[in-house]
Amino acid sequence: MGFENRKAHRVKATFDLNYWDGEARGIGSWGQGLNVSESGLAFRCPQQIPKGKIIVLEFSSAGRRRPIRVSSQVVYSEKDDTGEKRFQIRVQFVNLEAEERILIRLHVLQVSDPSRASFTGWGHVNLPDRPQADCTYREMAPDEKRSMIEKKLYFSKKEVGFLKKFQGFLELKFGSRNPDGFKLEGSKLLRNHADVWFELDLSGSRLHLLAETMWSSQEKDSKAEAGLIISAYHKEEAFALEKLT
Repeated sequence: MGFENRKAHRVKATFDLNYWDGEARGIGSWGQGLNVSESGLAFRCPQQIPKGKIIVLEFSSAGRRRPIRVSSQVVYSEKDDTGEKRFQIRVQFVNLEAEERILIRLHVLQVSDPSRASFTGWGHVNLPDRPQADCTYREMAPDEKRSMIEKKLYFSKKEVGFLKKFQGFLELKFGSRNPDGFKLEGSKLLRNHADVWFELDLSGSRLHLLAETMWSSQEKDSKAEAGLIISAYHKEEAFALEKLT
C-alpha cells in the first residue's frame, strides 16, 4: 500500500463530491465517487458530461477542514449499468499545483491504508545548491526499517556503493554522490531519532528513501522543521535508475 508503486494505483472508494461546469460557484452538482488515484477518479452522476469537457471537482479528505478542489478533464462518459438513470464519468486531473498533487497523494493513502495516513505529513526538503524538493513522509513503526532492509526492499547507503550510475543521479539531484542528509520543512513534527519514510519529487523523478531524525522543532504558527540523515534507498528504484541514467 501507499506510494511504493510508481504507477497511479486506483483505489476503490465511495464518497460524495460536487462538480461544476465552468467557474466553481454555488453548491455545484452532486456525484458519487467510485474510485480515486493520484492521476484521476471515477464517479456516478445524474447527467452525462461530454468527453473532453473541463470540470471542477471538490471532495472532502479526512483530517482537512477544507475540501480538495481540482480541475479535471472528462475521459469517459457513458450510461451506468446499474439500471438507474445515472452516468459513469472518469476524469484525469489537470494543471495540478505541487501542493494539490501532494494533497491527492495523501488522500489516496488515507483511502488505501488508513492505519498509516494519520502519521503522514507533507512539505519540502532543502538541498545544498539545488531547488527545493516536494515530499511526503511518515514516521515508521518500531523495527519497520530493519524489516525493510532485511527483506531487501531497501539498500543501505553502503550497499549502493557499487551502483555508480545511481550515485551519479544522486550527485545530480543532491549535489553529492553520497549525500548525508537534508533539512525538512513540513506539516507534521517528527520525533527525535525516529525512523522516517520519504517520497521525494525531484524534478519529475520520484525517489523513496529512509532516514533518521537528528533534530526537530516547531515554532507557534509555523511549519515543523527537522534535520535528517539518509540511511537507505529503495532497491527497485536504485536498479531502475542505474539502468536509465
